[in-house]
Amino acid sequence: MKPRVLLILTHDPRREPRALEGVRLAAGVGTWQRLDLRLYVDTPALQAFASAVEELDEGADFVRYLSVLADAQMPIHIPPDSAPGELAVPSLSLQPTSVSQLAQFAAESDYVLRF
Repeated sequence: MKPRVLLILTHDPRREPRALEGVRLAAGVGTWQRLDLRLYVDTPALQAFASAVEELDEGADFVRYLSVLADAQMPIHIPPDSAPGELAVPSLSLQPTSVSQLAQFAAESDYVLRF
């Protein structure tokens, strides 16, 4: 059985580059298909998915990582009442996920990483 990993992004990428690193990790590791990876993006980190992300220091590279996630059709779980506005990569699969669902994901995971 593949290890289950929950990756939670919480930081606003305009102030803290952790969200960008988390997406880079998800794009790289998620395509290996050697683990079951779930990606949850909290409201502040959703700025990393907006079209304005290209204006950040590593924005162009970041859009490529988002494209990898979109091509892999990896669902990106977000809070139900949040929306990033115009997406940098429109084909991203955003799925509203409640706090109780997130807790269930965490309970089922072998590893939980928070960025």
